[in-house]
Amino acid sequence: MYISRTMSFDYSKIVDCHCHTELAYCNSGVTAMQAVEDSKKAGLGGVCLTEHAPQLYCTADEFWGVEHINRCIWRNNPASRVPIFKTLVAPYRDDPFVRVGFEVELDADGCLTINDEDRQWADIVVGAIHWLAGEPRDFTQTQFIDAFVDTNRKILAGGVDVLAHPFRVFPSRKRAVDKTLYPLMADMLGEFNTAAEINTHHTSSPDPDFYALCIDRNVKISLGTDSHFPHQVGKIRQNLEVLQKAAGKDDVSEYLYYPGAKK
Repeated sequence: MYISRTMSFDYSKIVDCHCHTELAYCNSGVTAMQAVEDSKKAGLGGVCLTEHAPQLYCTADEFWGVEHINRCIWRNNPASRVPIFKTLVAPYRDDPFVRVGFEVELDADGCLTINDEDRQWADIVVGAIHWLAGEPRDFTQTQFIDAFVDTNRKILAGGVDVLAHPFRVFPSRKRAVDKTLYPLMADMLGEFNTAAEINTHHTSSPDPDFYALCIDRNVKISLGTDSHFPHQVGKIRQNLEVLQKAAGKDDVSEYLYYPGAKK
């Protein structure tokens, strides 16, 4: 059995592609400044400040009420805090260590929750599912899976660099992850040339078996702390361990996703 040895890995080869800031409604103390400083102290090769786009476009009540998805209220919303976010991260745009961007979702009209101007401004766009459009509580497992697959395909077709926490919506709805979806999801990521994120923000550890399938299909792997708490910043060891187990070796540099040039 392969046993990963994370201590021997050169952490400067890793970019944390998913880290939040003080502007997230779900933030619990992390700041952009601390995220950058602590990621450097951890010896990482870079960090991406990727804030929830719909949280920036909407009020907290609108966001937690899922109105950004079900009512598409993120568009032209006077409550938008995007200018505040851009001002917050402006000091880091000249720092080669830092990338900035957005974590986006899919609204009920099948559109990514990001406008063209902000997409062009961003260095990275991370897609995610937190809710499914119009999701009823009495979804059967088959209906849930169908909606999950359809939503992911539309997110990937919309053009994102990374797919965040690919199967987290299952345990968040107290549903078992259907592992028969692994090959389909890996194929879709390969089709759209999108990186698969290993995210350990929640207690359930990502399954190395899924990422092994991604590696077989030449899908790049993104490591993201998804930091919402100060103690999570730069803590990438568990993510790396999952990837090493998936690859069956220590040196996984060739599989890692790296953000493109800064804009």
